[in-house]
Amino acid sequence: MARTIDSARRVISGTWGELWIDGEKVAEVSACQAKVALNKETVNLCGRFMTTHKAMNASGTGSLTLHKVDSGFAQRMEGIKRGVDRRFTVISKLRDPDSYGAERVALYDVSFDDLTLADWQAAAVGSVTAPSPSATTNTWIRLRCSDMEEKRTDLLALLLRPELPNVQKELPTAEYRVKRLSEALGTDVVFKLRALPYGKVKASGIR
Repeated sequence: MARTIDSARRVISGTWGELWIDGEKVAEVSACQAKVALNKETVNLCGRFMTTHKAMNASGTGSLTLHKVDSGFAQRMEGIKRGVDRRFTVISKLRDPDSYGAERVALYDVSFDDLTLADWQAAAVGSVTAPSPSATTNTWIRLRCSDMEEKRTDLLALLLRPELPNVQKELPTAEYRVKRLSEALGTDVVFKLRALPYGKVKASGIR
């Protein structure tokens, strides 16, 4: 949960959503929803007037909405003619360039509940809705969000910056004042240390 929002532009827009099914990008996707519902049993506890609930298991639900461009989704589901309940891996990515980072959700063992063979009308943009997954599907969700991807990008940009010093030629140095020795001699005793290049350290056998 966001603790602060510095600008309205931080609110993520679904326009930047992307989707892959079994590693293949689905360019015609227009909407995606994935939810996990907890199935609970009512538990009555003595001494409490209000009922409480115990989560027994969970089920995954959701849907995909696609622009009607071709018959690609029907081809993915053609195995149902032979009684094959094909399972899919669905990956959703949402990265708004104005947001704090990217969010990816991976859904495994996805089973779609139905297949739309034809659904159109005059003067209307064609679309296909695929309910997914069914309530009995064992779907695990992995979620990675926030600014992890941004941090990796920033680190890469930092490493590739041309103004970074060449540590082989410009070895870092530092000065250290030895306190007790300086007090004993009545004057500052300062050691100037310089880093050794990697090759020299390795050749010297320093551990």
